[in-house]
Amino acid sequence: SGSFTAVAVRLGMAFSGHDFAPVAAAVRVLFGTMFVAFAVAVIGRGEGFLVPPWYGRGAAYASVQQVGARRLRQLGIQGSSVVRAAAGLGSKYIGFGGIPQEEPPRVNAANAWRAIEQLRGKLACIQGLPRWQGKLATEDDRLLWWFLRDRKLNVEEAAEKLECCLRWRQEFRVERLGPELFVKEMRTKKGYVHQHLDVEGRPVLVAIAKRHNIFERRLEESCRMCAWMLETASERLGMVPPPSIDSGTTGSGKVQIEERRPEQALGIFDLRDFSPLQADLPIASFLIEVLYKYYPGRTGRVLLVGAPDIFASFWANIRPLLGRYSSLADFVTVEEVRNQYFAPGLAPPEFLDDAGGKVMRGGRGRRAASSVVSSRTTLSKSATLPPFFSAGTLFVGATALGVAMAGSHLLALQWGRRAQRRSMHCAALSPVRTELRTYSNSSSSRGGDSSHRSKSNGKTRIASVADLGSKRICEPHGLGKAARVQRVVELQRRLQWEADLPLWRGRPVVEDAGLLWWFLRDRQLNVGEAAEKLRHCLAWRREFRVERLGPELFAREVRARKTYVHNHRDLLGRPVLVVVAERHNVMERRLLESQQMCAWCMEDLMARLVTEDPMQQQPEDISGSGVRDHMDGGVRDRMDEMDMDAPAEQALAICDLKNFSPLQADLEFMRFLTDVLYRFYPRRLARILLVDAPDIFADFWATVRPLLRSYANLVNFVQAEEVCRRYFEPGLAPVEFNNR
Repeated sequence: SGSFTAVAVRLGMAFSGHDFAPVAAAVRVLFGTMFVAFAVAVIGRGEGFLVPPWYGRGAAYASVQQVGARRLRQLGIQGSSVVRAAAGLGSKYIGFGGIPQEEPPRVNAANAWRAIEQLRGKLACIQGLPRWQGKLATEDDRLLWWFLRDRKLNVEEAAEKLECCLRWRQEFRVERLGPELFVKEMRTKKGYVHQHLDVEGRPVLVAIAKRHNIFERRLEESCRMCAWMLETASERLGMVPPPSIDSGTTGSGKVQIEERRPEQALGIFDLRDFSPLQADLPIASFLIEVLYKYYPGRTGRVLLVGAPDIFASFWANIRPLLGRYSSLADFVTVEEVRNQYFAPGLAPPEFLDDAGGKVMRGGRGRRAASSVVSSRTTLSKSATLPPFFSAGTLFVGATALGVAMAGSHLLALQWGRRAQRRSMHCAALSPVRTELRTYSNSSSSRGGDSSHRSKSNGKTRIASVADLGSKRICEPHGLGKAARVQRVVELQRRLQWEADLPLWRGRPVVEDAGLLWWFLRDRQLNVGEAAEKLRHCLAWRREFRVERLGPELFAREVRARKTYVHNHRDLLGRPVLVVVAERHNVMERRLLESQQMCAWCMEDLMARLVTEDPMQQQPEDISGSGVRDHMDGGVRDRMDEMDMDAPAEQALAICDLKNFSPLQADLEFMRFLTDVLYRFYPRRLARILLVDAPDIFADFWATVRPLLRSYANLVNFVQAEEVCRRYFEPGLAPVEFNNR
């Protein structure tokens, strides 16, 4: 009704020529407010299926029982305000194919033992099958029954999965793991097995994300600690025996106390203060593989506590790897962990207060029930609102909200008109933007005034490329040739007494004046710092065997074409290094090969660059002497154009960030890359263009930027169209940007 009324008002506005937009907005908001108030009043009487934020969880489950699951499926409504009937505290026993079980699964005893004997026979035929905790796997009926249930009684799949598990345990030496093998990881207390059980009697594994750092951890030690913790928790778990022939099905008859122990554990990940430093995909992939292949079905519920918004993108990449196990994840708050999963005072110490206990917006996990006791006691209660939230109160509040919305809408319209008039006024006053490209044929086609056009085009070109970055490694202003030679000689004297100083591309360092002058300019002519930095560079080149690198050492990385040196130069004549982020995958790459390809590409780039000779006269010599200031404009322009066309000492780097995701957030490789650029190829990049960076890149950039130090000033965030238009001649930009 409000929409139709607003349309009528709009038509009247069109015919009369008056502005009735405020009236239309007020009518629309008024009718919308009345509908919201009516809907809230209906909900307050327990006749709806939507649950307001102040609703109790027990009343919510009662409302679900009243409405029914069929009605929810017909409506197809999803979201945090829709109650899901399948919520709970998680399962305790391993079902068939990972289906949660509150009690040991029931199955025909004859069928179960037939499958066990078939599995025993298949395992007996395997040569060299490792033992399970010191005894033959074929002698442990509970072990066989565990893997058969995980594989839905499929003997072939169970035999294959169990063999894979046993061989991994032997190779990883699981039974010999201990804290002494990962002391550094244990000191951080990033993970532990909680001393108390939860309210379901399950052991609890706790992981604190903020205590993990991808730069400081050692992958092998972290993996060992994960396996040791899972093995420790497994010792506190039971294993349901196969069904007895006498009882007919599992669960009937008398069961021993030990057999009634839960088969599954509770996992808790504290994600408060999560950042890209904790986005460790190698560890996550190892943990997922271990849980799925070697400890199948041993987790009844995984709680993700206080997940911030930045975790959403990381979860989007991890969730497909979990498969059906992703349904076990539950985004919860600290209060929910403390009140719903533990007896008073028995929760892990990290969750005894509410600091940072927020749930990630848009979380895809299920919400947990309040507790077994509260859910059972409130199922019989009617779903009614507290007395304070009566229908009249809600109607008044909704009306006030509607008035506020109408006022904000009118203000937005007024401010929008002002902003539009301001932008039109600025556009009328602003000069036309100067194009970066110059076309020589347009000037040569004119006969009489060709010289004038050539001169003006030269000025336009110089002005247009002035903001594209430098192409030479600058030096202190006014430094003459004699001063340069003096500093180079001082550095030569300091290095010539060095014992066992590595060679630079097959020749002594002291004989390469250009190399010495390069590092002196990088260190602002500080001889001591330049000598120290050059020594580190030479030692790294010898250790990394830079001069022997070739594509055959990292053929897989080359085939991915994630980085290359472009065939064409930019407008300033600089070589161009292109990096395509979406072709890199932190879970598939081999770190050493990626590092080798990075160093090889930098060497290829260096082969296309020049190194300035300090003995030659530079433009600064003329400008510093005051001669250039007395030249006429034409001579100065010709000098600038000659300098622009001179060989380049610096290159342009372009990183394509289209489709960037946490799979490309490789902090280990970024640390190596920044180290290489800063210490071993200093100031060889004039500008770094980050192209089409998505919003998700902002958090990763906040972590990487401090590593770049002063080089962060070289970074520009641009669009693909700007790269093609400003930095390259038409049609010469990298192919990744030409078609956007």
